[in-house]
Amino acid sequence: MQNPIRRRDLALWIIGALLLIGSLVAAYAVTVNPETHVGNIPLLVLGVLSLTYVFILSSWEATRIIALRRLTGAFVSATKSLPWDREQIEAMATGLIAANVSAEYIGIQDYPGMPPAINAQVADDKWLVVLRKKGGVFRKRVADEQVILGIAEMARTSYLRTATEAELRNEAETDTLTGLPNFQSWQASLIGQSRERRPGELIGVVFFDIDFFKLLNETYGHMRADIVLAVTGQRLRLFSANWEFGRFGGDEFVGVRRNLRSAEQLDSECAKIRKALRQPVLADGKEITTDITIGRIISASASDEINQIIRRAEADERSRKADRPAVVAAQTDGAVTEALLSGALDVHYQPIYRLPDRVLVGWEALLRAEIPGRGKVPITELISASLAMGALDQVTIKLAESAIETVGEASRRAGQRLFVSINLEFQQFRKGNPTVKYLLELAAGAECDIIVEVTERDNIEWLPRHFELVKKLERSGIQVWLDDIGIGDSRLRALAVRRWPCVKFSNEFLNTGPDGIVLLEYTLAALHKLGQPVLLEGLETEGQVEFAEKLGVEYGQGYWLSHPMPSEDLFATLDDKLRLSPSRAS
Repeated sequence: MQNPIRRRDLALWIIGALLLIGSLVAAYAVTVNPETHVGNIPLLVLGVLSLTYVFILSSWEATRIIALRRLTGAFVSATKSLPWDREQIEAMATGLIAANVSAEYIGIQDYPGMPPAINAQVADDKWLVVLRKKGGVFRKRVADEQVILGIAEMARTSYLRTATEAELRNEAETDTLTGLPNFQSWQASLIGQSRERRPGELIGVVFFDIDFFKLLNETYGHMRADIVLAVTGQRLRLFSANWEFGRFGGDEFVGVRRNLRSAEQLDSECAKIRKALRQPVLADGKEITTDITIGRIISASASDEINQIIRRAEADERSRKADRPAVVAAQTDGAVTEALLSGALDVHYQPIYRLPDRVLVGWEALLRAEIPGRGKVPITELISASLAMGALDQVTIKLAESAIETVGEASRRAGQRLFVSINLEFQQFRKGNPTVKYLLELAAGAECDIIVEVTERDNIEWLPRHFELVKKLERSGIQVWLDDIGIGDSRLRALAVRRWPCVKFSNEFLNTGPDGIVLLEYTLAALHKLGQPVLLEGLETEGQVEFAEKLGVEYGQGYWLSHPMPSEDLFATLDDKLRLSPSRAS
C-alpha cells in the first residue's frame, strides 16, 4: 500500500509544476508583446505565486530531508548498539529517543499512557510511552513518531531475543526433572562462590543419594521413581535461602552452603535436610518413604581444588555407608518389599516383668507390618526382606528411634527409668555398624535405659572384637543381653566366657514335652549357680508363669502377661501395667 504522505507530496509537486509552467508562459508573453503587459497582470501575479510556492515547497522538502537524515542517524546509532542485554534495553531505548525526539516524558512502564502520548508495546507486560513537547512542524512530528516506533520495535525484538536466550540457557543449565541446576552449572557456581569467599569463610559441600533407589525403581516402576526425584528437587529448593543444590546424576545430588560457623552447624542442617526428604511422597496413589545418606565436607580456603572437595564429600558419603550391605533385589514377597520401602512399618511393645514381684521394668520393641489382603507379616520374613534389600540397619534405626522416644516418655510419666530392648542380628554387632553407632550417640541423652539383644539362634562365633564392643556399649550405659538361647543352632559357649546382665531363653523348652522341661530345669539351675540372670519368654499360660517363678526365673514376658501393643495402648495402660495383679496381667 502506497504511503498517503508520498501521494500528497506528489500532488503538491504537480501543482507547483503547473503553476511554474503558467508563470513561464506569462513571462514569455510579456517579453514578446511589451505593450500588452498591463493586460497580462494576472499572469504576472500567477508567476509570483508560482515562485513563492516553489520556494515554500523546496523548504518543505529540505525539512523532510533533514528529518530523514535525523531518522537515519537515530536508526544507525541504535543498530550499532545492538544486541541489547535485558538490563540495557530500557536505558538504550529511552536514551536514543531522548537524543532524537523533543519529549516531555519517555519511559517503559507496565501500562500504556493516555493520549496524546505515543505508545508502543515492547513486551507482554511493558509499554514504551513517549509524550512529545508541543509544537514543531508536521514533518518533524512524523519523523519523531517514526523514530519512536522504530526504536520500540528494536526494544521489542531485544526483549524477545533475551527471553529466548534465557530460556535456552535455563534448559542448558537446569535439570528438567528436578528443577535444580545440572552438575556442570552447579559446579561453575561453586567455583565462583569459592573464589568470592571472604578470608576465613567456611563453605560446606554435601553429596548424597536416595537409599535403595534401584530397588525403588524395580518395585514401583520408573514413572513413580521419577516422581520421587521431582519431589526431592522441590523439597531441596525450599532450602534455597542458604543452600544451592544441584543434581549430580541419577539419584545423586550435591549442595553448597556458604558462611558456615562450624562443623556442628553443618551436621545440624544436614539433619534438617534429611528430615525433609524422609517425608512420604505420594506417587500415583502410592505413598513412598525414602531415606538419604549425606556425605559432607568443609572447605576453609579458596585455594582448595573444587573437584577434590566434591570427591572428598562423595568419599564421606561412602564412608557413612561402609557398613551397609550392597543393594540387591529382594528375593522375597513383593508386598513385603513394598512395605519396607514405603515405611509401612509399626513398632509394638511387649512388656517385660520382674517375676518375683511382677513389676513392669521395660519393653521389647518389636517390628510389625500388616499388608492389606494378607495380614500380619512374620518378623522372620521382615528381617529376611531387610537383609536381602541391604536395609536391615535402616529399618533397625527407625525402630530404635521410635522406641527410645516412646519409652523415654513412658519413663517420665512413670517417674522412674524403664528400659527398652532393641534386637540386633549378630552380623550387625560389630564396630562401625550404623545401628551400633546410632545407639552409642543416643545413649547419653536417652530418658530411658537401652538394652541391645543379640540373637544366638545362628551358629555364630564370638570373637575378642565382639567382647570389646560389649564393653564399649556397657561403658556408654547400654546393656547387652543374649537372645534366643535354645533356638536353632545357638550354643552355650558365650555363657561360659562372661556374665551377661540377662540371657533370654525361648519357650521351645516348655513346648517339647517332659524332656524339654527337665533340660530347662537343669540349665537354669546351672546358670543360677553361675550367677547368671535369666528371662523366660513365650509365657502363654498361668501354669508356665508359676513354673518360671518356681525355678527362680528373674524376668518374664509372653502373651499371658501381656500382648505386644502399639505406643498409644502402652500409654493408656501404663498405670495398670506398672504392677500386675496376683493372678495375671490385665
